[in-house]
Amino acid sequence: MFTSEQVQNGAKSAKSIADVARALGIKDTKSGRTGKLLRGLMPNLVEVLKQNRGEAKASTESMASAVPAQDSPMGKNPYRPGSAYHAIFDEGSKRFWVRAELIAHVAKMTKGTQKTIGFSLAVLMNAKQQSNGGRSSVLKDDQNRIKLVAIPPKAAKAA
Repeated sequence: MFTSEQVQNGAKSAKSIADVARALGIKDTKSGRTGKLLRGLMPNLVEVLKQNRGEAKASTESMASAVPAQDSPMGKNPYRPGSAYHAIFDEGSKRFWVRAELIAHVAKMTKGTQKTIGFSLAVLMNAKQQSNGGRSSVLKDDQNRIKLVAIPPKAAKAA
């Protein structure tokens, strides 16, 4: 059996519970029982391992200010920068598009498939869709072209 001091020593440079188990000479590093035993001997083991990996928990204030919303022609882009939703919204809010042209343009720009971009566009067009979260909707003109628009946060809560 091991002591909590031995587990602490094994966890000093480890990045996972399996690393701690190996440092202690345990051969079965994938056993749930092994992890349970180690966590029982050192209750803060998971936090120590996160710090060793550089995943220390950030405060919510720093996370909120870390990624400011990007401006688009119709206001702020409500989607995370770098995501497919963000790219689709940026392009789709600039002007009215034929749906297939918008999909092809964004797929080429992001090197994504037209199929996945089409599914993502369908999400952005439907404010009631769960992944959309009421952040955007679509305008259609008389030629059946589409333009994405942001829904203001107050209106999104009411929808």
